[in-house]
Amino acid sequence: PADVRALYGALATRNTAGTRMNDSSSRSHCFAFLTLRVHDPADDTIRTSRFQFVDLAGSERLKDAHGADVRWKQGGEALNGMVTNYSLMMLSTCARNLVHEMRRNGGLHFSFKAFLVDLVPLLQESMTGEAVTACFVCLSQAPDNLMHSKFALDFGEVFAQLRTRPRRQPAQPLAKLLKE
Repeated sequence: PADVRALYGALATRNTAGTRMNDSSSRSHCFAFLTLRVHDPADDTIRTSRFQFVDLAGSERLKDAHGADVRWKQGGEALNGMVTNYSLMMLSTCARNLVHEMRRNGGLHFSFKAFLVDLVPLLQESMTGEAVTACFVCLSQAPDNLMHSKFALDFGEVFAQLRTRPRRQPAQPLAKLLKE
């Protein structure tokens, strides 16, 4: 229980920064990994299950969020928004390519190596089905946000086509895990 309270405390105090669109936004991705291990005393093995809880930052319209005050050279918040947009775009591109390759040849020739941007390695187990995954897409009802809502729904549609049925991982000898 103390660990869970510490985790919730950390999640509740994520850094925030205001923009012209939102005065209190985390403006960051948040990952929480839960690893569960079950010991089987009969054969002295450990079975491991992993859950990933991820809150991805939304894409940012730089002009709307920062107006004419885009200070690239000072490393301002606009640069953070641009990097966030790039990582979301690479995640979406990777998911689309993986879905295409899964349809084409079962994904035999797909490589994640071309997508070594923060989100892809962190979510690779979700995209391959090795981690239990549920994807929730949050939308805005505001007419001005129509295109962003469409992009979010497009991503959700692609992500839903990935094989997200987790495969049971084989049990490992306890001695091996302790040595590692």
